[in-house]
Amino acid sequence: MHIIIDGYNAAHKIPTVAAFISESLEKARNRLIDHLVSWKSQKGGNVKITVVFDGKREEFFCMPTTIKGIRVIYTNTGEEADDRIADMLRMEKDPASAVVVSEDNKVANSCRALKANIRPVSFLMDQGGKKKRPSGRISDGDAGKHLTAAQIAQINKEMMMRR
Repeated sequence: MHIIIDGYNAAHKIPTVAAFISESLEKARNRLIDHLVSWKSQKGGNVKITVVFDGKREEFFCMPTTIKGIRVIYTNTGEEADDRIADMLRMEKDPASAVVVSEDNKVANSCRALKANIRPVSFLMDQGGKKKRPSGRISDGDAGKHLTAAQIAQINKEMMMRR
C-alpha cells in the first residue's frame, strides 16, 4: 500500500505536530516524520509512505529524499503539493490502491477523480492499530451490508402486526 500525505495539511491537524509550527516549520516537519515513523511501525506490513510539502523557498532541495524510511518530497518553487500529489497518483500503476491523506478539498477532489482512497488526517492518529468502535455511520465499504430505510420500515410494520 502506498500512502501519500499532504504534509502541511497533516502538520496543522495533528496536535503533537501542530504545537511546533509557530516555533519552526522545520521542527514541525521533523516531528511529522517522527510521528509517521511511529505510526508505520505500529501498523506493520508493507506500507510505503510519501509525504509531500510545498517547497516555495529557494533553500529547499527539491529532489525526493528518504528520512527514517519515509519518502519526503518538497515541491519546486511555484508548484503546489496539491498538484504534485495528483501527478504522483497519475504515475501509480493502480491509483485505486493508493491512499491519500488530506483534508484539503482540492486535493481530495482531484485524487478522488483518479480513484484514489481519501482519508482524513485522523487516519494517521490511530497509533494502536486497534479497530475503532463503529460510529454508526455507513462508510463506502459498508454499502450493501445495511438495511435500507424501506427495509427497516417493512420490518417495523411486521413487528407491529405481531403484537
